[in-house]
Amino acid sequence: PHSGLGAPHSGLGALEPDHTGTVGYFRAFNSSFFHFRIRLLQLLPDMPTIFHNLADAADYLAEAPGFMESFGYYSATTKPWFYSFNSRLAGSAARPKAFRTWDDWHGFKMNQKLYLCSQAGLKSNAIGENSDTLDQLREQWAAWPRDYYVINWATTTAHGSTCNIFLGECLTLCGYENQAQHAGKYLSASSYWHNHNRGLVDEVGKRAGNVKRGMIMGVNYGGGTFHLEVITSTLIGHDIFGFSVGTPFTWRSRGGGRSGGQDGVEKSGGPERTLTDSRVKLFRLSH
Repeated sequence: PHSGLGAPHSGLGALEPDHTGTVGYFRAFNSSFFHFRIRLLQLLPDMPTIFHNLADAADYLAEAPGFMESFGYYSATTKPWFYSFNSRLAGSAARPKAFRTWDDWHGFKMNQKLYLCSQAGLKSNAIGENSDTLDQLREQWAAWPRDYYVINWATTTAHGSTCNIFLGECLTLCGYENQAQHAGKYLSASSYWHNHNRGLVDEVGKRAGNVKRGMIMGVNYGGGTFHLEVITSTLIGHDIFGFSVGTPFTWRSRGGGRSGGQDGVEKSGGPERTLTDSRVKLFRLSH
């Protein structure tokens, strides 16, 4: 929606003639700098080819620009959306192929508009169609990585843990984007724990030789609270600056649904990363 204020802008960076010397110089400089930033942002890397191990996907996801931040914002209800590589999720919005004029804007889907307005700090129901606003929106469009989908679940699902979303994205990066979701939502942590996802994953016995990089750990904290992470190492001892010291008893893992900006961080130790903890189950992909 737009307010109809101002005249439609016919193109990027159009400027009225200005013969006021210094003012005209700075207007031209700002326009050129804006164009330069647009070009740089369009050089962001594409998504890689399919991974063959969930741990490799987890490592990549943890470093994907803006991904973990979007999980944190979504969990904290700061923003109503998160980034995804899965176009099959409900409420997904792809980056529009082109955005040059207000006519392009009028053809965008609502979730695309909501995302761009959110990133630009604008109210979607009070857009003034002028050149400055168009430049603000176009800059956010250019910064939107080509392979990122924006998922807006705020109107249909309460904000909550993103641990199943992290795992779902890792599965998507490994080619399981269909099996990882049902009716447009990623399978829940509870469904893994209760073995409702046979055919996708199988539970394995909690033995030292069974802890492999790329497996899944499920945790039942009680009270209906479940958690998922991707195991990123074999069994190790105390993790000291990345080195395994002493008798192996734990493993490293990455996951979402953590507080304090810890989404995606590789962790080790703690009772939930030991074979003796009755709250823990191990899973591997079925094929």
